[in-house]
Amino acid sequence: KTSHLFSVLNNVRKTLLRMAGALAALGRWGQRLLCVSSSSELRVVQLHLTAGDTGLAWCSGSRLLADEAQAGEAALTAETLATIGVAAAASGRLAEACAILQHAVDVATKSSASEAVSCVALRERAQALLAQSRGERQLLCGPLWQPEEPPPLPAPATWASWVAAMPKVAEFVGPVEIRWMGNGPESGERGLFTSRKVKAGELLLVSLPIAHAESSGEPLVQALRRACLASGRAQRRLTCLADGGSRGRVLSPDEVTTALSPVPDFPAEPLAEGQLPEGGNNLQAIINHNVFAMNEGFAALYGLPSILNHSCDGSGGSALKLVLTFFEKAIIFSAARDLEVGEELCHRYFDGEGALAERHEHSLKWGFACACRRCVFEATCLPGTAVAAAVDAAVSDFKDHLRFEMRALSNASKAAADVTAAANSKRWPLLNKLLARVESVETAIQSMDGWGDCERGWCLALVQPLLNAALWCLLTHSSSRSAGGYAPNAGDEISASEDPLSLRCQVLRQLICIWQQTERFGSDHLQHLHLLYAATQEARTSAVARIALNSKPLVVEPLGLTTSGSSLKEMVPAPWLRMHGPQFLEAVRQQGLRNLLEHAGGMVQVGELLPSEVAEETLDILCGLQDDEWMLSANKSSVDADHRFWRYEGNKISKAKAALRGLAPDLHPLLNCAKYDAGGKITLHNDAMRWVVRPEEVVDAVKYPAGTTVHRKIALIYYLTKDWSEDYGGCLVDNMEDGPRAIVPEFNSLVAFLVPREHWVSEMRPGAPFRYTLFGWLHDLEPYPAGLPRPLGTGNPKPETACKSPKDVATCAMSGAEHEIEAAQEARLSCEHGFKMRFGIGPEELQLDSSTSPAKYLMHRLAS
Repeated sequence: KTSHLFSVLNNVRKTLLRMAGALAALGRWGQRLLCVSSSSELRVVQLHLTAGDTGLAWCSGSRLLADEAQAGEAALTAETLATIGVAAAASGRLAEACAILQHAVDVATKSSASEAVSCVALRERAQALLAQSRGERQLLCGPLWQPEEPPPLPAPATWASWVAAMPKVAEFVGPVEIRWMGNGPESGERGLFTSRKVKAGELLLVSLPIAHAESSGEPLVQALRRACLASGRAQRRLTCLADGGSRGRVLSPDEVTTALSPVPDFPAEPLAEGQLPEGGNNLQAIINHNVFAMNEGFAALYGLPSILNHSCDGSGGSALKLVLTFFEKAIIFSAARDLEVGEELCHRYFDGEGALAERHEHSLKWGFACACRRCVFEATCLPGTAVAAAVDAAVSDFKDHLRFEMRALSNASKAAADVTAAANSKRWPLLNKLLARVESVETAIQSMDGWGDCERGWCLALVQPLLNAALWCLLTHSSSRSAGGYAPNAGDEISASEDPLSLRCQVLRQLICIWQQTERFGSDHLQHLHLLYAATQEARTSAVARIALNSKPLVVEPLGLTTSGSSLKEMVPAPWLRMHGPQFLEAVRQQGLRNLLEHAGGMVQVGELLPSEVAEETLDILCGLQDDEWMLSANKSSVDADHRFWRYEGNKISKAKAALRGLAPDLHPLLNCAKYDAGGKITLHNDAMRWVVRPEEVVDAVKYPAGTTVHRKIALIYYLTKDWSEDYGGCLVDNMEDGPRAIVPEFNSLVAFLVPREHWVSEMRPGAPFRYTLFGWLHDLEPYPAGLPRPLGTGNPKPETACKSPKDVATCAMSGAEHEIEAAQEARLSCEHGFKMRFGIGPEELQLDSSTSPAKYLMHRLAS
């Protein structure tokens, strides 16, 4: 009843407006007769704009414009012209809007400065929209795929309600056209195709909704009814989506193009009592077949995007990408790859996972049976082959046995530690079974003549649950994050020669092959590309670090004659700046520590840093600490360098800490003590890391309060061990480009260097005495510049003033890791290409190596 009453009142309103317009055309006498002045007519236009009735707003506004011109009176006011200009833009008449708003600017310039500013802003918005509608200007999109609001429209308070109707984005139709599918008109099916060759990233389509609501049920039905009562354009588009309606035929591509392409809005045709536009009696069915239901709390019905067909095939389904929703619920499509002329554009209606029967069950809910390349392959080419038999065996084994083993392991991993340890011993046998089943499918695929990447991806998609389970096993077992190979527990079925990190890369590549052929550049595809990038970087780092640890670095000459176990003849001059304590402290006072390091090439070695009594007191305190005051710091992951040593975080050595903090009081310090025993080490790393200041770490509550994100910029290592020998291990090794140099620890000496800088600590030998240091970093607020840190293994630049060393003695940590380096580079390029295709973000902005890379944010936004 409410809907019916709304319809009746709306028809009465439009009838009265038409009567007023007809009488207004008689001139001023007619206007006086109806007591309708130009100001009241202006108010009608503004009310229409406020209500969103853009067609009626333009109808009234254009009539006002014509009547005033015919009356021959004084020029229209700036407010009147601005209102009509907004009505023109809001109804899709952008060229007229630009001309009218230019007139408004001319009038306002002579009358009111504030109105002139508003009119200029409205004109510039109209010009931007006109350029968008012609494809001449990039859409207003900000960084990180976030919509960037157009410049605000300054307006007097009395203008605010109707100025808000000025659009923020214009509809656009690029090189696309509607064509008959298959056998032409006999097929009764249409699709959207490219009308010329298209480059990746090129804009294809921008569409505003016919109507939108918070859900696709009754709220969207009511929104469509309201839109059709006011908008002739909405009526026409809805009639088209009814697919012929009472005409009993499917509309031709030309008819659909006329109905759905961007056209100026116009008032809706009056409807009889209780009447709905053609097709309106079955609104829910139209919605079910055409709705775009987003996860942002709304659903919408669009014009041309409704012509896009579904495809389970990664090639067809990836031809264009949906750039989520834009302003005013507009959606934007652009090319996700280079497209040939006449290539069909498809949009995936539902997830493409599962077998053919599952996907067809989904498609039938949309009123069609999918006949894409993938579905045809699974229906006609796959059955009866060795691949089909291998797939059936793998899927049956997973459903009947393997998934229950995985579920038991998952539940056990949440239990007590002893139960978890037992579960871990069963992970590798399960992994072996999963990979064996997948390998049987891969072997069968390789035996098929004429099958390529597409067929391989589609077949692997049928055993994707097994690959997902295998990846889970690899990601949740600690050994898969080791720096080297894996030594299995007794009873493990997996070969000891198989590296879990290599297996992780293998499984990820198989999953990427699936997404490449099913949901290319979708959320899962990008996530697995990023996981593969991280895994290959970890493998690269492990290989380079392993080679570095096994290398024979050149040992630099000591600062003093305090080392033992090596002959000076076997040592080389230090290639970095070396200073005595007083000289160093004076240089820091005059230049600042950071400037000193920058001028010195990045690193300084200092002897006799602190007064001897302070150094001796600090060493005595460390030697006297109880075992429970030391915490073991051990790590094996790709997040930080593999390391093992004991750490003390107490306050008993405050004098030495205060001295190191004073070297750069403007930076945030994080200092601890370390004790190395047999087996202690740190593998190759560069110290680059960002850190969030914790409450207990606050030193300067104004500049670096708790919660502040800071970045390591200077590393400090203060040695507190006497009579150290190179043979003990525990040497700091600086990985220079022309070969590593080792520093043998010297009591009361300091090594300071800019971060990032590649280095490692050689492994401590059995029987070596404890090695004590005070170490840490000084941080600031600035992220690392573009290009830093460089890939691990690149080496540190050598200062120009350094002495040259024999090339035949120097070694490079990169040598021997060529395979891992090549694989890491290939994964990086694939990942960067995926983000470029999906988001339009280039490698220089993506910065995969940076801790502030937007990759994870973008993937999260895409997934949500």
